[in-house]
Amino acid sequence: MIYIDESIQSDLGYICTAFVYAKESIDSDVNDALLTAGLIPGENEFKSGARMEGKPHLHKLREDLLGIIQAKTIIGVLITSVTHRETLGNEISNTLVKLIEANKLSNLEKIYIDQGIRIGNIPSLRKIQELGIKVYQNSDSKKVFGIQLADHVAYNCSFVLREKLLGPKKFMRIGNESGFIDTFDAELGWVIWTDLRHNFFMEDKDFDECKSDEFFHRNLLGIGAFVSEYLPEPLKLKAEEVFDFVWVGCIH
Repeated sequence: MIYIDESIQSDLGYICTAFVYAKESIDSDVNDALLTAGLIPGENEFKSGARMEGKPHLHKLREDLLGIIQAKTIIGVLITSVTHRETLGNEISNTLVKLIEANKLSNLEKIYIDQGIRIGNIPSLRKIQELGIKVYQNSDSKKVFGIQLADHVAYNCSFVLREKLLGPKKFMRIGNESGFIDTFDAELGWVIWTDLRHNFFMEDKDFDECKSDEFFHRNLLGIGAFVSEYLPEPLKLKAEEVFDFVWVGCIH
């Protein structure tokens, strides 16, 4: 399955859409996480943009959902322009074809797209359907639990780009529990990227064919990260810079 949701940053002119791929159902995992947080699955849902001050159960739920993403999914992102919001669905459909082909997702059966995103009857959608993949548009995130994971990824990847555009404003104390000798204050965007970096669809490399640390440098663009041609040039260049590659080696 692939689950899709978006995070809109109107003030900065972009939309970050997340694609969360799971080989097996994650419904029971998300269901249990919601119950643990005191929420009712099917009636309540986790929203990454919700205010969480004084709500430790939501902080815990956020960490539990991140754990599911890290353990059971592979992710991708698409950065598009808010000025082309009405054609977002079509850009998502075109990107899905690229994602499926680049990563050889031959066993994909279903795609769930959040409410408010509409794909027209365009060639890329027909191509997906011809592959035998069922596309469920207007899916309710309260009932299709994987969309709540996509919400998490979209919101946090959007934050990473936002921080690169505006500069860091939020920091998190990192210490020995993360493998560092001393504690220090890290940019929140860096922490988020560190949490998600291993889960991207990325360039595949053979360790024996790589020189030195080359194995740990993995390209993302065109594989797990996609940038719309309709973005204003400065924003397009920044998005390509942020999502160009990922380092999967040690960061200590």
